[in-house]
Amino acid sequence: MKKIKLNTLFKWAVALFIYNLVAKIIIYFAQKTLPDFYRVDTSSLASLTDSTSKYLGSLLGIIAVYIVLWFMFAGIVLYFLRRSWGEKSEKRFTRQLLSYKLHTSIAAFIILMVPLVEFGLKVPFAQYLALPKTFVDMVSGFWANTIFTACYLVLILLLIKFRHISYFAIYQDYSLLNAIKISAREGMASGIQLF
Repeated sequence: MKKIKLNTLFKWAVALFIYNLVAKIIIYFAQKTLPDFYRVDTSSLASLTDSTSKYLGSLLGIIAVYIVLWFMFAGIVLYFLRRSWGEKSEKRFTRQLLSYKLHTSIAAFIILMVPLVEFGLKVPFAQYLALPKTFVDMVSGFWANTIFTACYLVLILLLIKFRHISYFAIYQDYSLLNAIKISAREGMASGIQLF
């Protein structure tokens, strides 16, 4: 494992910017094929079935677009993870890209990033999982914000503590439980020194 360099972070940011731009354009054009959902007749099960069968091709197309975008994002994440692990060859890239461990790690990371979307950070896929406005308004008091911030800092510290789970699970091909145990034995100081 190598120390994260500023050059690598810059490349990561540029890759995510380009990905977000391309994904936004693709999603825009894919969603133009969908019907206005407020016009879909849902008065009965038969009407809903007719509407679904009428727009089935469009719905399957948008699902396929999201799956392709997910794998593109997973490929970008895996590419930079492998570079940070010092792996230069591409011989196990496809197997690692199809690994459920990679997709579980990315999904957990995206879920952790959802609150940051509320502050304007554009994290791929997390920006489509925004917190409901009623929930944000409910926790807008001083003590609620303080407790929320403290809980979120604890989550970030746990993320730093368990940062090697993806390395052991994806790259070293350990089971997820063994990767968690090995990562839990490591100290926090080395994780903070990365930055």
